Amino acid sequence: MHNESPKCQLLQFPKIEDERGNLSFLEAGKQLPFELARAYWIYDVPGGEKHGGHAYHNQEECLIALSGSFDVRVRSDRGEELYSLNRSYKGLYLPAGNWRSLENFSTNALALVLSSGVYDPAEYIRDFAELEQSRVDARSGNLSQEELKPAGLNPAAMFSATTKQTKSKLTTSEQANLKLSAYDDLPGKNIFTVQDCRLMELATHHDREGNLTAVNGERELPFALKRLYYVYDIPYGSQRGGHAHKELKQWVIAASSCFDVL
Repeated sequence: MHNESPKCQLLQFPKIEDERGNLSFLEAGKQLPFELARAYWIYDVPGGEKHGGHAYHNQEECLIALSGSFDVRVRSDRGEELYSLNRSYKGLYLPAGNWRSLENFSTNALALVLSSGVYDPAEYIRDFAELEQSRVDARSGNLSQEELKPAGLNPAAMFSATTKQTKSKLTTSEQANLKLSAYDDLPGKNIFTVQDCRLMELATHHDREGNLTAVNGERELPFALKRLYYVYDIPYGSQRGGHAHKELKQWVIAASSCFDVL
């Protein structure tokens, strides 16, 4: 834990405008100032409810209003700041050690949260007094070397360790299901067909504060998260896409409303 909280920053992502709808994207280490390990989205938040109310020891975050709007209240050693998010191409970067809560959700608001680490209960600081005390200890030199390590984990090492740990607990058939293609074990270039596509159902966490769905790279997904893009403001009847990728693998989700993939 740092002896003071790193400052939050509003980010603006590329917005590619098109008559078929707009597209924004961000890549880990480029538009996003950290490696991407996890994404989750919060939705169906009842009026007047707040979400969050915690800080992280090491994980960094970026919050985006994919739909609607919401406010992010940040408490740090500099005081309290309020950020209003209401554009799909803008986000709030939150370094580790900042206490944040999400509030004032509009009707049908959808909050996307991108994180530098996979889900780890030990990463959460859920008591603001504990966060304040950790800063006092850092200033006075009372923290151990482990507690004083810089914010931000090594995502590459985390991906590797997480994947090995997860796969070691799986049966042979379960490990086989992590493969994207029946041709994964063939030498040379993989050959993919439409039969290699499959539907995936993610766990949804229901709470009075709203619903939450999460995906961790190399856990639920058989690949690491490197790039994220989203299409929005699409006129009725429009079509997007109409292309393929040579090597890139994708995961597509309707975070809000619905569409068909052909």
